Amino acid sequence: MRRSLLALTALFVAPGLVVAASLAGSAPTASAQSPMPAAPSPVRLVSQTATVRFGRGIDLTARLQNSAAEITSIKSYFQPQGTRTITTYGYPGFTPGRDVTTNLTIQTSSPFYYPPGVVFEVRYEVTDASGNRYETEPATVEYLDPAFDWKRRTKDNLTVIYHDRPQATIDGLLEAVGARAPSIESTIGAGGGGGPYRAVLFNSNAEARRAFPFVSQAASDGHVFGGFAYEQYGLLVLDHAGVAGVTHELTHLIFGSATNAPTAKRPAWLNEGLAVYFETGSRATSLTQLQRAIRGDSLLSLRAMNSIPGRPEQIDVFYPQSGNFVGYLIERHGGGPMRALVASMRRGVLPAEAVPAAYGITLEGLEAAWRLDVGARAIEPAVPGGATAAEPSADATATGDGPVSPPAGDATIDAAAAPTEAGNASPTAAPAPARAPVALAVPVVATLVLIAAGVFGYVALRRRRVAAR
Repeated sequence: MRRSLLALTALFVAPGLVVAASLAGSAPTASAQSPMPAAPSPVRLVSQTATVRFGRGIDLTARLQNSAAEITSIKSYFQPQGTRTITTYGYPGFTPGRDVTTNLTIQTSSPFYYPPGVVFEVRYEVTDASGNRYETEPATVEYLDPAFDWKRRTKDNLTVIYHDRPQATIDGLLEAVGARAPSIESTIGAGGGGGPYRAVLFNSNAEARRAFPFVSQAASDGHVFGGFAYEQYGLLVLDHAGVAGVTHELTHLIFGSATNAPTAKRPAWLNEGLAVYFETGSRATSLTQLQRAIRGDSLLSLRAMNSIPGRPEQIDVFYPQSGNFVGYLIERHGGGPMRALVASMRRGVLPAEAVPAAYGITLEGLEAAWRLDVGARAIEPAVPGGATAAEPSADATATGDGPVSPPAGDATIDAAAAPTEAGNASPTAAPAPARAPVALAVPVVATLVLIAAGVFGYVALRRRRVAAR
């Protein structure tokens, strides 16, 4: 909390922001003369060295000189490159003088976790004995594990950072991912796709685990997660160099760029679903992975998929289910409604309102239609008036994207053949039994009770009279 308050204060007092504000409020007139060039600053950053203690922090040593007067105060700033990142400042110790050396540590472990590949901009504000303040130009520091010899390859707006792999392998990866990117950007409505993006690729999960954030002990023990995307840094980190994995995480970054607004509503089923689907651009793989959950009736409810579950057995269902459902929306309805959905969520519209506006049917209605499509137990969502929600035809919802793929498996599902046994994570409750027999039984039982009470009272009264005689 202390760090957050300091960082927020720094955002408002940073010199660049103050200058921008004064320029906005005082536009020059046509007759105004050009300002005189500013005198060169007597303060300079002579050198800065960085020592990365991977998983712990970055130790920076800076040498500063002031040719005009003795340096009496130093304020250090650092900020990760990216969107909506914060600036943190502090006051490192040093011995006053015209030539000083100071030390700064950027913590990179919990609770101030930073992923590998983050680039920090570091600058110093110097105050001298005369009360003058000067600011150095930013110097950059990259956070990577120094145990490896990192190399780089770039294509379009993606740079891959890797080690101990053939360059031809990385070039082939960049070609394959680059071929898929336009389809991702078009479907999401991301324009130019944002970026630039960076991908840090490790060679195994064991190698990458000390670079990954802690999610849960169960997830760590089960090696559930193989990669992460960090939208604010335009960065993805993977434990391998597969095309599907890089495409998955890059989709997150593109989606993040398309919904980069403080008010954006982004349910996990949509975010992860897009990433899973675009790994291949087909629903086939995810449908195969879902067969066990479909047979065991252990699919999750979309209402419960706004965030990623923490239990590995639910995660195993969550990812293919999200990917197949989102793939169903894209293949059945085309890219137009999906772009409309993403645009609505960027504006802060909740899924319950954004989905009907984009698809002409409730989220429950789409979920029910999808379950029928994949052969899962049918669920008929309730709608006002007691009618059953029906999905509009593909022709009615496609918006000029060309031919719309027909849904997989158009055959009608026999209700008697649909599985009904609920699994351990069943998203829906079994149908409630009819309540009419219960309603009829209540007055019958009440009548019998009254009759029995009357008979009992009559017998008791007779016995008291006999005893009185």
